[in-house]
Amino acid sequence: FSPKRSREIVKALLDNRREVSYAEIDAPHGHDAFLLEDARYLGVMSSYFDSIAQEVAA
Repeated sequence: FSPKRSREIVKALLDNRREVSYAEIDAPHGHDAFLLEDARYLGVMSSYFDSIAQEVAA
């Protein structure tokens, strides 16, 4: 999805009280940039997985 459409989806989910995480990263390699090593993606994904681990441990 385009960033604009993704933001619309996030808003719709939040408006319906659904949990959602969204990160928009401007990358020169297009929508496949997540396949390349990039510290920004690593930080986002690490935070996401850490939050899941905390929920499971609780």
